[in-house]
Amino acid sequence: MAFKASLFGALMATGLFAGGAQATTFLTGTFEVAVANYDAGGDRGKAFASAANLAQNFDEFFTYTGALDFNVGSGSSATTTIADFLNSGSGTFSGLSAPLGAAILSTPTWRNTTVFGFRAFDLGGFVGNIRHDDGVRFFDNGVRELNAPAPTTAINSAFDFSGGTFQLLYAAANGNPSILEVTGTPAPIPLPAALPLLLAGLGGLGLMRRRKNKPA
Repeated sequence: MAFKASLFGALMATGLFAGGAQATTFLTGTFEVAVANYDAGGDRGKAFASAANLAQNFDEFFTYTGALDFNVGSGSSATTTIADFLNSGSGTFSGLSAPLGAAILSTPTWRNTTVFGFRAFDLGGFVGNIRHDDGVRFFDNGVRELNAPAPTTAINSAFDFSGGTFQLLYAAANGNPSILEVTGTPAPIPLPAALPLLLAGLGGLGLMRRRKNKPA
């Protein structure tokens, strides 16, 4: 009995059970947000989620704290503002000017367009999914890992994030719905490389114990 208890303790210590199922949740953190609101002039290419479109039309920075769970339904795109979009999420934002917050988020066809750049530091690694109606680009520590920049209908885009600096570009274009929902499952903790040796050693100890206790 004591040997079984020590075996269980050793397995727990080596993290054997650490790789079990993890819950999928919305990605939450404090994000630096760059925003550009502009008229794409009916040009679909100018409504892409791209660093160039964000930089060329940049308006200001602000901070968002909370989950990336924005979802504006099929309400009138003619009256949906940037603040409406941000308020559809469960977090809070600060530093966004009142005039820009009151600007129209997006309208058909490739006219009013808003490109957001979300960036956070020191996040843990996870396996993720982005549900988005318009274009996104995702960067893992500066390296582009997901490229779906064009406005489209709502789709899911899967990606892996190694941990560290998270950066996501999102374009709200061509009217509502406007959806950006980022979910993730924490990456499983890998088993230690020495675990097979440890298990073999413990198995040998158990065999020796049984031999020692065997009646002569």
